[in-house]
Amino acid sequence: MEDLPGQLRSLQAPLRSLQASMESFSGLAVDVGEEVRGIQASLRAAEAVYDSIEEATAEAATIVADTEGALDTQRVLASVAVVLATFVLATLQVVPAIIGRRLLGREPDGDGGPPPVLA
Repeated sequence: MEDLPGQLRSLQAPLRSLQASMESFSGLAVDVGEEVRGIQASLRAAEAVYDSIEEATAEAATIVADTEGALDTQRVLASVAVVLATFVLATLQVVPAIIGRRLLGREPDGDGGPPPVLA
């Protein structure tokens, strides 16, 4: 027991060094904790951005589908308009010829040729 105070005195310098290291470690642990909290905040922000991009992509897909449907309808309506315009143009070409023949009193012959010319 007599030697115990001497042994404790000899451990005093390493214990002080250990105490300084522990204080330094404590400060570093606090810094690491702050960094982790910052990383967690960044991850939450990135997740929010990802979610908003996902929503925007879903909305864009819906808009594209709606636009495709509208374009299909417009294509069908344009085709019908072209057919009707062709029919009207053909009618406008044929009707005056028929009316002219009736007014002149000439009918085509039975063989499908043009009507005879009356002099």
